Amino acid sequence: SDAKAAEIALAQVLTDPGSATPEVLISYVEARVAQDLPVKTELVPALAGLLRETPDGVNKQRMARALALAQAASGDFDAAFAGAVLNPELGTDLWRMLAKLGTDTDVLTHAILPVGTSVTTVDDATSQLLATRLLEMGFSKPAAVWSDNLKDANPMLAAKVALGQNDPRAALRLLAGANSLEATSLRRAALVRLGDEVALAEAYAQGGDSAAQSVALGRAGDWERLVDLGEGPWQALAATLKTPPQPADTGPLATARRLTEVSDQTRTAVTALLADVPMPASR
Repeated sequence: SDAKAAEIALAQVLTDPGSATPEVLISYVEARVAQDLPVKTELVPALAGLLRETPDGVNKQRMARALALAQAASGDFDAAFAGAVLNPELGTDLWRMLAKLGTDTDVLTHAILPVGTSVTTVDDATSQLLATRLLEMGFSKPAAVWSDNLKDANPMLAAKVALGQNDPRAALRLLAGANSLEATSLRRAALVRLGDEVALAEAYAQGGDSAAQSVALGRAGDWERLVDLGEGPWQALAATLKTPPQPADTGPLATARRLTEVSDQTRTAVTALLADVPMPASR
């Protein structure tokens, strides 16, 4: 790319301390930032010194911008965002670098904004990345601010935010009609939150996961459908529970004997189920 080629050429110039002019330093920082790459911390004091020596004017504004970018690209986001107060046009680059280069602490310090905040200078890719990083750290409400900041809605991201805020019904509404692997996974997570085992079984059936479908039907107590799925530990258990016992002899002793036999069959089936199909700790 042009930025990469410029960086290589400028890096060669910077190897000679005597040729490190303000223009070279500024252009080098801009080339690195354009590639979302960090810069060495020693460039920051050099730029700060040049800024102090530069008279007011367009060149000084560009030097101030380069200094803030270098601070961000070297990891000093506190100083970079402080400088951005006087240079609002820096927002686009600073937010992008925060999303891509900032530590978790940096993101938590600067990307947690009040509900309703609109950061118009931030592009959708950056907003989405900041929302994702906050979600991964468990901060769903601040993530929602960035998700809402998207100009083009992202249903998958919004569904993740809804799940993070324990609103599985909203997540399901957002996922309606989506059939990607990610959407399927999120839909199942929402159904688990709702405890809707029947719907969860259907979701597993659509994905061709008969083993998980059997577990969900077992939790739902849908023995009729379980038996129809074929053979397996769950089906063996379902066969003993599908219909109430119907002994030929309805006398008290015969009925008691029949109930005992069914109970033994159920106990055996449960033992086999626990041995062959360990129940997962979570879904």
